[in-house]
Amino acid sequence: MKRQLSLFLSLSLQITLLFLWLLSALDKIFHFTLFREALILQPFPGWAAVVLAYLLPAAELSIAALLALQKYINIALRASSILLLAYTNYVGMVIFLGASSYICKCNLLIEQLGWHQHLILNFAFLISSIGAERMNRLQQQSSSSRGAAAEGPSAKRQYN
Repeated sequence: MKRQLSLFLSLSLQITLLFLWLLSALDKIFHFTLFREALILQPFPGWAAVVLAYLLPAAELSIAALLALQKYINIALRASSILLLAYTNYVGMVIFLGASSYICKCNLLIEQLGWHQHLILNFAFLISSIGAERMNRLQQQSSSSRGAAAEGPSAKRQYN
């Protein structure tokens, strides 16, 4: 029962992250001009804003695609955690520097939040991503140790 609950929770977190990245990427793509202009107003060089305008939606779509493929789930969860860490750090710096005039164009839902709420939400998604990664690794270790135990002449008895 505990294993089934862990599988359910891990899968639920993976699906939630998949939709987060998919919605964020699609919103940036469908409102690309606004997204790019918002990035240009951020406190980094204009060339970086242009590169990020293309790189961030591509990274988010890639993570969403990898989350949909069980074969690449470890890579997807690690990439999700890294990107969420970068986003969370950025929002934290905006708050720390008192630069609340910066525009958030993460996606239509998240940009409605204030910066403090945004930080809390990012942190919650970051913890979820790290938690899903940890649960997935533990499940894989558990599965591989059960497979190793079921070798040899008595293996059939363990599965029957």
